Amino acid sequence: MMSFNFKLDVRKPNFRLQKETKQRLTPQNLSLIFVILALVLSSIITYPLMKVFSGEEGWVLNQGIVFFTLGPVQVPFLGFINIGEVGLRFYALMVLIGILFGYFLAIYLANRTKLSTGVIDTIFLGLLIFGLGGARIVYVLFNLEFFSENWIEIINLRTGGMSFFGAALFGGLYVLWYAYKHRFNPFELLDIIAPSVLLGQVIGRWGNFFNYESYGPPTNLFWGMFVPEPARLANKYEHNLNAEFFHPTFLYESLLNFGLLIYLLWNYDKLTKNKSGFIFAYYAIGYGTIRFFLEFLRLDALTLALPHFLHFSPVSGVVFDKILVSQVFAFVFVVIGFWVILKRKKVLFLNKSMKEIKT
Repeated sequence: MMSFNFKLDVRKPNFRLQKETKQRLTPQNLSLIFVILALVLSSIITYPLMKVFSGEEGWVLNQGIVFFTLGPVQVPFLGFINIGEVGLRFYALMVLIGILFGYFLAIYLANRTKLSTGVIDTIFLGLLIFGLGGARIVYVLFNLEFFSENWIEIINLRTGGMSFFGAALFGGLYVLWYAYKHRFNPFELLDIIAPSVLLGQVIGRWGNFFNYESYGPPTNLFWGMFVPEPARLANKYEHNLNAEFFHPTFLYESLLNFGLLIYLLWNYDKLTKNKSGFIFAYYAIGYGTIRFFLEFLRLDALTLALPHFLHFSPVSGVVFDKILVSQVFAFVFVVIGFWVILKRKKVLFLNKSMKEIKT
């Protein structure tokens, strides 16, 4: 038998208040609240959403709130840079709302395990810095041909260009480093962070709606999303240049992620009772699977050209000469999830003593 001790930062708990909170609002109850709120919200936005999807009341590209406008600014060695409008894009607003709600969910889950909110504050700050930085770095690396000729655009985030898997990679490494440095159980932290990140993804995906991005191929289905001409990726569907309606893949992902979130919260107590790592594992497997298959529909998916000797043609007329970057990351996500399950299935995590016992 082997045991491992982990240091845990614990606040002085109000045991009676904590007991009442656990009884009144369990993760299962919270999942039901999310479902009810989602139904209420969907009933409110369905009609206006149908109007936008039909093209009757389309959004203007890159909508947002403009605070003020700045003229060209001269920068040494760079010349004049036109800053233009300074404000908050609706895309950024949805991301910020997602981060805020994800943070509140993390605080709630941390309180149930008596983990200090100060720890969550520190981790979330690090996730923001490393996650956003990693999201941009990975996107730039897979678009070097463009950014090598327009390197100033690397810091221009107003035109978009973020990779979730880049955020997951750098953010995940930060969490592992933090756990190692402060002697936390990394799997316990990941169980708290995973649902919180997932809630942020559910909300943040709606930023793609305002930017008319992350949509799929043309469709005649009644829920097809109208895309204005300036936002259409014409080079992706030469067979139908008159297409106006497309698969709203951002909506597919948001709904599927929401279903995964409800599953994780509904089973949260069961999957964390004398265990740790399983919530993260199911998140990795579930999200990785969702993203892997949805990437087949994405017209703006990041791609990586394969060397000529790796090209193959399974059937006549079809040549695979590139890979979808996000599918590779998604597959790795799934593999990590299964690896965590195999690694943790024989480990009991004792919350009270903060020890792990391998059975």
